[in-house]
Amino acid sequence: LQSPLTFSDEQINIGELKQELEKFSSNLNQEFLNHHPVTSLVLARAEYMDLLLNRLWQHFGFKDIYNISLVAVGGYGRGELHP
Repeated sequence: LQSPLTFSDEQINIGELKQELEKFSSNLNQEFLNHHPVTSLVLARAEYMDLLLNRLWQHFGFKDIYNISLVAVGGYGRGELHP
């Protein structure tokens, strides 16, 4: 699977991102069926979403705005993002 941090600018569109998320989810589902520890799958999902949000943040220029932030709360903020 491709790390979201390596997505090119051309890949950052709804169609491509949806495909990448579906690939990632399919991979996690397969790992679950292969009895991979659920805790590590939950952490992997949260990490993937962190990387994706980071890449989108960069792509849309939020990194250059100094009075803006993105705050993770709830299960996501705890690294327990569940599908």
